[in-house]
Amino acid sequence: MSKPTIKKGDTVIVIAGKNKGQTGEVLEVLPQKFDKTKAGLDRPRTGTGIRYIIAGVNIAKHHTKKQGNQEGGILKEEAPLTASKIALLKTYKGKKPTKETPAEEKPATKTKKSKKEAE
Repeated sequence: MSKPTIKKGDTVIVIAGKNKGQTGEVLEVLPQKFDKTKAGLDRPRTGTGIRYIIAGVNIAKHHTKKQGNQEGGILKEEAPLTASKIALLKTYKGKKPTKETPAEEKPATKTKKSKKEAE
């Protein structure tokens, strides 16, 4: 399992799906889910990877029933998006946003560079 290059607080753009073109700040990074098998091995579930909750993007409606002192009704909240549907919003020479790769200049410092900058 690789470490996510997009972290909480980064500004991202959606590059695929119904929310394509929308931008927002990463509110939360959800880790990859694992299944316990009979052999006791941890294996990633198929189709699930690192997911991100982005402010104002991929809004889902949840219908809730009144419980105690909580109000019932329709609640709107952000649903997670997979890593393959988003890119870090960093333009290079005024062109479109690019996918990010970790910079390999100095091993002591961790900075981000676009793939086009690394060439």
